[in-house]
Amino acid sequence: MVMGSHVSAPGAVKLKRNTEYYLDRVVVGQSSDGTDYHSEPRVVEMKDGRLLCVHQRAQLHDDNTTRIVYRTSADRGKTWSADTTLYDPASGYAGRNPGLCLDPTTGRIIVFAREYNSGTAQVDLVYMYSDDNAATWNSPTSIMGLFGAEPVAVPFGKGVETAQGLMQIFYASDKIWALFSTDNGQSWGGLVTIHDNQQASATFSESVPVRIDNNRVVLCVRDGDNPERFYFFRTTDGGATWAGVQFGTWTGQAINTPTPLTGIRHENDVYLSWGARSPDWNLYLVKASAEYFFQAPDDVIANATRVKLIKSEASGGGAASDAEFGYSDLAVLSGIQHTVLVTWYDTKDDATVTDTNVYAMSAPRVSA
Repeated sequence: MVMGSHVSAPGAVKLKRNTEYYLDRVVVGQSSDGTDYHSEPRVVEMKDGRLLCVHQRAQLHDDNTTRIVYRTSADRGKTWSADTTLYDPASGYAGRNPGLCLDPTTGRIIVFAREYNSGTAQVDLVYMYSDDNAATWNSPTSIMGLFGAEPVAVPFGKGVETAQGLMQIFYASDKIWALFSTDNGQSWGGLVTIHDNQQASATFSESVPVRIDNNRVVLCVRDGDNPERFYFFRTTDGGATWAGVQFGTWTGQAINTPTPLTGIRHENDVYLSWGARSPDWNLYLVKASAEYFFQAPDDVIANATRVKLIKSEASGGGAASDAEFGYSDLAVLSGIQHTVLVTWYDTKDDATVTDTNVYAMSAPRVSA
């Protein structure tokens, strides 16, 4: 594996190990041999200081065995508990696409998921919450009706706190929405359509909010039709209204078929990460000024120095496909400066497409 290298781009960069907190690559969700597919992790630090990682577990990348599980860590990611199933629909269909939101006031943890029949279509859309650091959870509550006649609404990424309340993002092939909660995640509503484009040439998919402050959020959007570029939307009123920053932000061949762009603010900076799939096979990190990222997110992605965090196990030319790597997530750890925790999933070896692990590591300290 390759850690802590960087690729050329404007500006000098120095990389070093963080003396406050350092975590080499560890396995969060260990796949057993055979058919055991761990993917799409979301990670937060809970009110009690432990880490929570919510992710999918299945036999294959996309089948009706998929369920939502979670694990915890009491030593800041060095070791992880066995998984506990959070959502596995009694219908026998898949429980998939976790969205994760932490209410900073109460510590309530909210997990969104959809019930999905891989042979037909979406069945339901639900959320669950815990008020005791993931010890117990309430029963799933359906919010499918909030989206009207829309056949698909997929939760994604992590929710953020805004001036409008807690905000969670959802997407379909040609739409992006935000839902809000003004009671610390107990109930959800106030649907806002961020984008609605019926043209087949604009097929958006996974969308992740990067919170700058209570009013300002940048939404990073993956382009389902042209995966070498990202789109960005921006709000200055906590998510009530949105405007596109610049469409068609080309990331260039150095990125190659990226997985969703995720980000988080820490101190005065934002950390951004994505996985570049075949033929690049690297997990990337960018650190930039939070203020500048809000003003020019397209410039940050196109021109900022990209740190190569790690090389995918799928890079050896075996049977593993693009689907077996990526989907990074970031978490801030209380009391720790100059770094964030990074999680992602990857094949155990490049010859196996049905065995994937969830991994975690700390980002290297990046300074100009």
